[in-house]
Amino acid sequence: MGNHITVQVRKSKVEGLDAAAWLGELFVELCRNTSPVWGSVRDDKEYWTKVMTESPVVSAIGRDFGKYLPGLFWMNFLGKPYVNLIEKSRLASTPSLTVQEIDEGLCLKLYEDPFKGSESLNRKSEEKARQHIGVQYFFQRENKAQETASPWTTETSRN
Repeated sequence: MGNHITVQVRKSKVEGLDAAAWLGELFVELCRNTSPVWGSVRDDKEYWTKVMTESPVVSAIGRDFGKYLPGLFWMNFLGKPYVNLIEKSRLASTPSLTVQEIDEGLCLKLYEDPFKGSESLNRKSEEKARQHIGVQYFFQRENKAQETASPWTTETSRN
C-alpha cells in the first residue's frame, strides 16, 4: 500500500495535550479524512522489533500486505477491506482499551502509552487482541510457515 505519514514527536506536550493524546487525536482525524485500508501509530523501536531484519541486509520482512498485516501496535486502523474479511463484529469485540468506528473501518487502541509497547502487560494485551482477531491476518516472525489471509487473496495461503 502506497502512502505513508511519519510524525516524530519529541515533546511531552503538543498543543497543550499530552503527546500520546495528541497522536491519538491526529491518527483518528487522519483516518476519518482519508479512510485508509490500514494504518497504525507505533514507536519505531516496536516496529523494527516486529517487522524488520538487519541481517544480512536491512529488510521489512513483515510488510507484505498481499499476505498479512505487519502486526498490531498501540493504535490500529482496519479499513473496509479488513472489516469485510475479518467481520465487523469480531473486530468491534476485540479486547482493547478502545474500539472506535471511523467511516467504514474500526480503530483499535490496545493500551494507554504508545511509548511502552515493549512492556509485558502491553505485549499481553496485543497478543490477546491478535488471538481474538485471528493470527492468520498478521506477520509472525517466529512462524515462517504460517497460513495467512488478506483481502487480496481468495483463500488462505502458506508462506
